[in-house]
Amino acid sequence: MASTRVPRRRSETRARLLAAGRQLLLEQGLAQVSIDAVTERAGYTRGAFYSNFASMDELIFAVYGQHMAGVLATLDSVGERLTGAAAPATLEQAVAAVLEALPFDVNWLDIRVGFAAQSGRDPELSDLLAAQDRQLRDGLEPALLRIVTATGRRLTVDGSEFTQAMLAAHDGALAHSATTPDPQRLRATLCAAVFSTMTVQARS
Repeated sequence: MASTRVPRRRSETRARLLAAGRQLLLEQGLAQVSIDAVTERAGYTRGAFYSNFASMDELIFAVYGQHMAGVLATLDSVGERLTGAAAPATLEQAVAAVLEALPFDVNWLDIRVGFAAQSGRDPELSDLLAAQDRQLRDGLEPALLRIVTATGRRLTVDGSEFTQAMLAAHDGALAHSATTPDPQRLRATLCAAVFSTMTVQARS
């Protein structure tokens, strides 16, 4: 019994630390979160933290990884819904599917931007962040291409270029959310522009 109880207890500890880190990041922002704050919120000691994470940076990477896994799962789900429909999806439906998967949350953008600025002073952290960005794009690309296919259209550019453009449209609208009267509409307009200019109707 002991051999199964210990791994389970450790996984529960890690999950609670991740949940506490996520809550604090969204409530207070990257600069205000510390190991002590995370352990206090989770109800553990620093020893418990270091038995699961080597540093605060590692926990933040794990929290963001969880967030992106959720985004990819949602995108896969809406893509499956579109491809399973009897008729090809419209451009509006395709854009709505992308917007449904990419959360409109300024807090996540602030966390990402802050972490990127921090990584500029740490080459090792910069390499980890670049690797995570590649992993995100590699995960998004097939899901986005599935949505394109569901519309009966095809790309006129490389899949990675389309993915980067769609992320830029999404992030750009988020970045201007404080100064734009209707940032949600701006995001939809930008994503629709990317979709319509980088795809054409596929030949039957």
